[in-house]
Amino acid sequence: MSRIQPGHKYEWENTNSMLWESSRCYHGIKTGVTLTAGPSLAVNYRSKCGKFDFIVVLLNSKSREARFTEIAKLVDWAC
Repeated sequence: MSRIQPGHKYEWENTNSMLWESSRCYHGIKTGVTLTAGPSLAVNYRSKCGKFDFIVVLLNSKSREARFTEIAKLVDWAC
């Protein structure tokens, strides 16, 4: 079991690259890969006008990289 060590520097890496796109309004929820669901991604998207919030969930993407492109296409379609 891991324990937090006082004075030790911990770094956290987030694989949801959509969070760093300042031109879009993505608020991250979860990335993941499982045998059953494949490469998956769930995001919260707030429309630029602020009227709509979408929770978009993608399961079994073509690849880990493709899930970000696929989510963007779904959001563009919904808006």
